[in-house]
Amino acid sequence: MSDSPTTTRPSAVLLAGVFLAGALLTTMASGCGSTPIRHYQPEVYADQLTQADRTAENVVLAVQDFSAGAAYDEQRIVYRKGRYRFDYYHYHRWAAPPGMLVADLLRQVYSATDAFQAVVGGYSSSADAVLSGQVIALEEVDVDEKKWLGRVVLDLHLRDARTGELLWNEIVKQEHTMTRQSPTGLTAALSAAITKIGSETAGTLARLAEESKKSRPGGNPDLQLKEPEDSGSD
Repeated sequence: MSDSPTTTRPSAVLLAGVFLAGALLTTMASGCGSTPIRHYQPEVYADQLTQADRTAENVVLAVQDFSAGAAYDEQRIVYRKGRYRFDYYHYHRWAAPPGMLVADLLRQVYSATDAFQAVVGGYSSSADAVLSGQVIALEEVDVDEKKWLGRVVLDLHLRDARTGELLWNEIVKQEHTMTRQSPTGLTAALSAAITKIGSETAGTLARLAEESKKSRPGGNPDLQLKEPEDSGSD
Protein backbone atom coordinates (compact mmCIF):
# COMPACT_ATOMS: atom_id res chain seq x y z
CA MET A 1 0.00 0.00 0.00
CA SER A 2 1.51 3.33 -1.09
CA ASP A 3 1.55 6.46 1.09
CA SER A 4 1.67 8.81 -1.93
CA PRO A 5 -1.37 11.05 -2.44
CA THR A 6 -3.94 10.04 -5.03
CA THR A 7 -4.08 12.32 -8.09
CA THR A 8 -7.57 12.89 -9.53
CA ARG A 9 -7.62 13.54 -13.26
CA PRO A 10 -10.58 15.04 -15.13
CA SER A 11 -12.28 12.54 -17.34
CA ALA A 12 -12.10 12.75 -21.10
CA VAL A 13 -15.88 13.26 -21.24
CA LEU A 14 -15.69 16.26 -18.91
CA LEU A 15 -12.89 17.85 -20.91
CA ALA A 16 -14.78 17.33 -24.14
CA GLY A 17 -17.86 18.99 -22.63
CA VAL A 18 -15.88 22.03 -21.54
CA PHE A 19 -14.28 22.31 -24.97
CA LEU A 20 -17.62 22.10 -26.79
CA ALA A 21 -19.24 24.67 -24.49
CA GLY A 22 -16.40 27.11 -25.12
CA ALA A 23 -16.59 26.57 -28.85
CA LEU A 24 -20.36 27.15 -28.80
CA LEU A 25 -20.04 30.43 -26.89
CA THR A 26 -17.37 31.63 -29.29
CA THR A 27 -19.55 30.79 -32.27
CA MET A 28 -22.55 32.59 -30.75
CA ALA A 29 -20.49 35.65 -29.94
CA SER A 30 -19.03 35.86 -33.42
CA GLY A 31 -22.47 35.32 -34.94
CA CYS A 32 -24.00 38.17 -32.94
CA GLY A 33 -21.15 40.47 -33.79
CA SER A 34 -21.57 39.84 -37.53
CA THR A 35 -25.10 41.31 -37.65
CA PRO A 36 -24.75 45.02 -38.49
CA ILE A 37 -26.88 47.70 -36.86
CA ARG A 38 -28.58 49.78 -39.54
CA HIS A 39 -29.83 53.35 -39.13
CA TYR A 40 -32.73 55.12 -40.87
CA GLN A 41 -33.55 58.78 -41.50
CA PRO A 42 -37.00 60.07 -42.62
CA GLU A 43 -37.01 62.74 -45.34
CA VAL A 44 -39.43 65.28 -46.77
CA TYR A 45 -41.98 63.33 -48.83
CA ALA A 46 -42.71 65.34 -51.97
CA ASP A 47 -46.14 63.80 -52.63
CA GLN A 48 -47.43 65.07 -49.27
CA LEU A 49 -45.85 68.53 -49.43
CA THR A 50 -48.23 71.40 -50.17
CA GLN A 51 -47.88 75.15 -50.03
CA ALA A 52 -49.43 76.80 -46.98
CA ASP A 53 -52.83 78.46 -47.38
CA ARG A 54 -51.57 81.33 -45.25
CA THR A 55 -48.14 82.94 -45.31
CA ALA A 56 -46.48 85.20 -42.76
CA GLU A 57 -43.52 86.72 -44.57
CA ASN A 58 -42.42 88.72 -41.54
CA VAL A 59 -42.56 85.83 -39.03
CA VAL A 60 -39.60 83.72 -37.94
CA LEU A 61 -40.61 80.32 -36.53
CA ALA A 62 -38.33 78.43 -34.15
CA VAL A 63 -38.86 74.67 -33.85
CA GLN A 64 -37.33 73.19 -30.71
CA ASP A 65 -36.22 69.58 -30.46
CA PHE A 66 -39.16 67.55 -29.18
CA SER A 67 -39.29 65.28 -26.16
CA ALA A 68 -40.61 61.71 -26.43
CA GLY A 69 -42.69 59.37 -24.32
CA ALA A 70 -40.66 56.94 -22.23
CA ALA A 71 -41.26 53.94 -24.50
CA TYR A 72 -40.17 55.90 -27.60
CA ASP A 73 -37.26 57.81 -26.09
CA GLU A 74 -34.57 55.68 -27.71
CA GLN A 75 -33.27 54.97 -31.19
CA ARG A 76 -34.51 51.39 -31.60
CA ILE A 77 -37.46 51.31 -34.00
CA VAL A 78 -40.81 50.34 -32.48
CA TYR A 79 -43.31 47.93 -33.99
CA ARG A 80 -46.67 46.75 -32.68
CA LYS A 81 -48.58 43.54 -33.21
CA GLY A 82 -52.00 43.91 -31.66
CA ARG A 83 -53.23 46.45 -29.18
CA TYR A 84 -50.96 45.63 -26.26
CA ARG A 85 -47.85 44.05 -27.74
CA PHE A 86 -44.94 46.48 -28.01
CA ASP A 87 -41.56 45.45 -29.46
CA TYR A 88 -38.32 46.87 -30.81
CA TYR A 89 -36.21 46.04 -33.84
CA HIS A 90 -32.85 45.42 -32.21
CA TYR A 91 -30.69 45.87 -35.32
CA HIS A 92 -32.75 48.63 -36.97
CA ARG A 93 -32.55 52.07 -35.37
CA TRP A 94 -33.29 55.72 -36.06
CA ALA A 95 -30.34 57.92 -36.97
CA ALA A 96 -31.13 60.18 -33.97
CA PRO A 97 -33.49 60.15 -30.97
CA PRO A 98 -37.12 60.36 -32.18
CA GLY A 99 -37.75 63.82 -30.70
CA MET A 100 -34.81 65.31 -32.57
CA LEU A 101 -35.60 63.33 -35.72
CA VAL A 102 -39.21 64.52 -35.97
CA ALA A 103 -38.44 68.15 -35.10
CA ASP A 104 -35.68 68.30 -37.70
CA LEU A 105 -37.96 66.95 -40.41
CA LEU A 106 -40.72 69.41 -39.49
CA ARG A 107 -38.24 72.30 -39.79
CA GLN A 108 -37.52 71.18 -43.34
CA VAL A 109 -41.23 70.85 -44.15
CA TYR A 110 -42.15 74.27 -42.74
CA SER A 111 -39.30 75.85 -44.69
CA ALA A 112 -40.48 74.17 -47.88
CA THR A 113 -44.08 75.44 -47.49
CA ASP A 114 -42.88 79.08 -47.71
CA ALA A 115 -45.24 79.98 -44.86
CA PHE A 116 -42.58 81.88 -42.89
CA GLN A 117 -39.79 84.34 -43.40
CA ALA A 118 -37.47 81.75 -41.87
CA VAL A 119 -37.57 78.56 -39.84
CA VAL A 120 -34.83 78.05 -37.28
CA GLY A 121 -33.94 75.51 -34.61
CA GLY A 122 -33.98 75.80 -30.83
CA TYR A 123 -33.93 79.19 -29.18
CA SER A 124 -33.27 82.19 -31.39
CA SER A 125 -33.37 85.89 -30.57
CA SER A 126 -34.93 86.49 -33.98
CA ALA A 127 -37.84 84.11 -33.43
CA ASP A 128 -41.40 85.44 -33.22
CA ALA A 129 -43.02 82.11 -32.31
CA VAL A 130 -41.71 78.83 -30.89
CA LEU A 131 -43.05 75.38 -31.67
CA SER A 132 -42.36 72.63 -29.13
CA GLY A 133 -43.80 69.16 -28.83
CA GLN A 134 -43.69 65.58 -27.65
CA VAL A 135 -43.56 62.40 -29.70
CA ILE A 136 -46.44 60.30 -28.38
CA ALA A 137 -45.98 57.56 -30.98
CA LEU A 138 -43.56 56.82 -33.84
CA GLU A 139 -44.03 53.23 -34.89
CA GLU A 140 -44.91 50.44 -37.25
CA VAL A 141 -48.37 48.95 -36.73
CA ASP A 142 -48.92 45.45 -38.09
CA VAL A 143 -52.68 45.39 -38.72
CA ASP A 144 -52.60 41.88 -40.20
CA GLU A 145 -50.35 39.72 -42.36
CA LYS A 146 -50.88 41.92 -45.42
CA LYS A 147 -51.43 45.41 -44.02
CA TRP A 148 -48.88 47.54 -42.15
CA LEU A 149 -49.00 51.22 -41.17
CA GLY A 150 -46.53 53.89 -40.20
CA ARG A 151 -48.09 55.85 -37.33
CA VAL A 152 -46.99 59.15 -35.80
CA VAL A 153 -48.75 61.01 -32.98
CA LEU A 154 -47.47 64.41 -31.81
CA ASP A 155 -48.51 66.80 -29.05
CA LEU A 156 -47.68 70.25 -30.47
CA HIS A 157 -47.52 73.63 -28.69
CA LEU A 158 -47.05 77.06 -30.28
CA ARG A 159 -46.04 80.00 -28.06
CA ASP A 160 -45.26 83.64 -28.63
CA ALA A 161 -41.47 83.91 -28.40
CA ARG A 162 -41.60 87.28 -26.65
CA THR A 163 -44.44 86.85 -24.16
CA GLY A 164 -44.54 83.06 -23.74
CA GLU A 165 -48.30 83.08 -24.34
CA LEU A 166 -49.70 79.76 -25.53
CA LEU A 167 -51.17 80.38 -28.98
CA TRP A 168 -52.11 76.84 -30.01
CA ASN A 169 -52.02 73.28 -28.73
CA GLU A 170 -53.17 70.19 -30.57
CA ILE A 171 -52.52 66.45 -30.65
CA VAL A 172 -52.07 65.51 -34.30
CA LYS A 173 -52.04 61.99 -35.70
CA GLN A 174 -51.23 60.57 -39.11
CA GLU A 175 -51.09 57.02 -40.42
CA HIS A 176 -49.67 56.03 -43.78
CA THR A 177 -49.81 52.62 -45.44
CA MET A 178 -46.49 50.82 -45.81
CA THR A 179 -45.85 49.36 -49.27
CA ARG A 180 -43.77 46.60 -47.70
CA GLN A 181 -43.04 45.36 -44.19
CA SER A 182 -39.48 46.48 -43.62
CA PRO A 183 -37.64 49.31 -41.83
CA THR A 184 -37.22 51.03 -45.20
CA GLY A 185 -40.95 50.72 -45.89
CA LEU A 186 -41.69 52.13 -42.43
CA THR A 187 -39.29 55.05 -42.92
CA ALA A 188 -40.99 55.98 -46.19
CA ALA A 189 -44.46 55.78 -44.60
CA LEU A 190 -43.43 57.94 -41.63
CA SER A 191 -41.75 60.42 -43.99
CA ALA A 192 -45.11 60.84 -45.73
CA ALA A 193 -47.03 61.10 -42.44
CA ILE A 194 -44.74 63.73 -40.88
CA THR A 195 -44.60 65.75 -44.11
CA LYS A 196 -48.41 65.80 -44.20
CA ILE A 197 -48.57 67.01 -40.58
CA GLY A 198 -46.20 69.84 -41.41
CA SER A 199 -48.05 70.80 -44.58
CA GLU A 200 -51.44 70.80 -42.85
CA THR A 201 -50.37 72.82 -39.79
CA ALA A 202 -48.11 75.40 -41.48
CA GLY A 203 -50.95 77.78 -42.38
CA THR A 204 -52.41 77.71 -38.87
CA LEU A 205 -49.04 78.36 -37.26
CA ALA A 206 -48.31 81.23 -39.65
CA ARG A 207 -51.68 82.90 -39.01
CA LEU A 208 -51.50 82.63 -35.23
CA ALA A 209 -47.87 83.74 -35.07
CA GLU A 210 -48.56 86.75 -37.27
CA GLU A 211 -51.64 87.77 -35.29
CA SER A 212 -49.73 87.49 -32.03
CA LYS A 213 -46.86 89.55 -33.37
CA LYS A 214 -49.21 92.29 -34.55
CA SER A 215 -51.01 92.38 -31.20
CA ARG A 216 -47.85 93.37 -29.34
CA PRO A 217 -47.32 97.08 -28.66
CA GLY A 218 -45.84 98.50 -31.84
CA GLY A 219 -46.26 95.20 -33.59
CA ASN A 220 -48.82 96.37 -36.15
CA PRO A 221 -47.61 99.21 -38.38
CA ASP A 222 -51.25 100.11 -39.18
CA LEU A 223 -51.93 100.80 -35.50
CA GLN A 224 -48.85 102.88 -34.74
CA LEU A 225 -49.52 106.43 -33.65
CA LYS A 226 -48.90 109.08 -36.27
CA GLU A 227 -47.85 112.62 -35.60
CA PRO A 228 -50.75 115.02 -36.02
CA GLU A 229 -50.70 116.87 -39.28
CA ASP A 230 -49.86 120.56 -39.08
CA SER A 231 -53.13 122.26 -39.89
CA GLY A 232 -51.34 125.58 -40.29
CA SER A 233 -52.79 128.93 -39.30
CA ASP A 234 -53.07 132.12 -41.23
